[in-house]
Amino acid sequence: MNKRPSPLQKHPLALEQERLDFLPKLLEVTNSMKSWNVPKLSSLSPNKRNKINGSSSSNLTWEILLAIPVWYGVGVGSICTTKMLLMKEYAVPPLVLTLQQLTVGSLLLRTHLFCTGRLQPLPKNLFSNTQTIYYDFVLTGLFNALDFLASNTCFSHSSASFVETMKASEPLMTTAIALFFGIDSLSGNEAICFLILISGVFCSTIANSSGSNRVDQNEFHQSMKTACIVMIANLCFALRAKSQKLFRAHVDSQKVNDENLLMHMEQIGAMSLVVPVIIFELPGVVERIVNSSLQTNWSYCLLAVTNAACFCTYCLASCFVLTNLSVVQYTCFNCLRRIFAVIFTAIVFGVPISMFGAFGIVLCFLGFISFTLVRNQKSMPPSIDSPTSILPLQMSMSREE
Repeated sequence: MNKRPSPLQKHPLALEQERLDFLPKLLEVTNSMKSWNVPKLSSLSPNKRNKINGSSSSNLTWEILLAIPVWYGVGVGSICTTKMLLMKEYAVPPLVLTLQQLTVGSLLLRTHLFCTGRLQPLPKNLFSNTQTIYYDFVLTGLFNALDFLASNTCFSHSSASFVETMKASEPLMTTAIALFFGIDSLSGNEAICFLILISGVFCSTIANSSGSNRVDQNEFHQSMKTACIVMIANLCFALRAKSQKLFRAHVDSQKVNDENLLMHMEQIGAMSLVVPVIIFELPGVVERIVNSSLQTNWSYCLLAVTNAACFCTYCLASCFVLTNLSVVQYTCFNCLRRIFAVIFTAIVFGVPISMFGAFGIVLCFLGFISFTLVRNQKSMPPSIDSPTSILPLQMSMSREE
């Protein structure tokens, strides 16, 4: 006897018809998914790839553990060789030294990129859409050169440890630029960190005026002058960061990656300094070369190449560490790097650090790291990996600076 089909059981012909009706809908959904802008895993940043793969970005690989001491070492090497070139034995003018660093550094970086197959020529149509991209590109190189020129001027007039302590006041200028352009605001916690940082700068300036308890007026004026020039250097760094960020808003890292952008920045800076060096410094440089012995000239060339190599390696190591660590991690390591540089350069050049000066150094770095951490929490929402502030430590060169 044939069983009567259940009311919930569909006829086989009806089921076949539903399958045929479902196929066009499946094709439509598949085609719409192809139009979605889903990035490939290989195109994501290391931090995003780590999140997708389930690994934590805080787990440092052996490459990062190797890059960090290299970053510290070549940073101190760059500072020490810069100070040696500016001292009386060679007496290289800061303008000439800046041109030398940018020229030799860009050549070494270009050679490195060419040998590793990562050299990228600028796209021909890069500046065809708008002149704004061209201006931002040029301003990035100009402000980078002015930053190094001001820093070298400070190194020529004051101790390296004092200059490095003053350069920890970078957030002062970067935030001032942000407030001036109306793209940022200052919270209460940031204001407290600012006061700590300013107090540290003031204490370090007073302590640098004299090694004794009495403050020498001439030394105090010289320290104030150095502190002002360092602020100008930090201002140039902030403007370079702003121009670089505007350039990155139009040109992604696939067209011009961070290493190639750094090379072009150094080339633009070197070209901008050629004419001033010829006008103001060329006769004196030629006279010193002629009057110096052959051994002195050879030692100068060796020291200059070493300085440029440390400078170039420092930039590459800094870029690598910043690309592979979070902003907070990079901030902590960069703060430790500055403390290491202050202590090491003070030992190398025999600069005594008084208790009052050490107190100022501690205040500077406490204000620096606390301000950066507070700003990072403010400007980076949980769903966004890349911050929006123009603070230099929050702009990856992938801040990219």
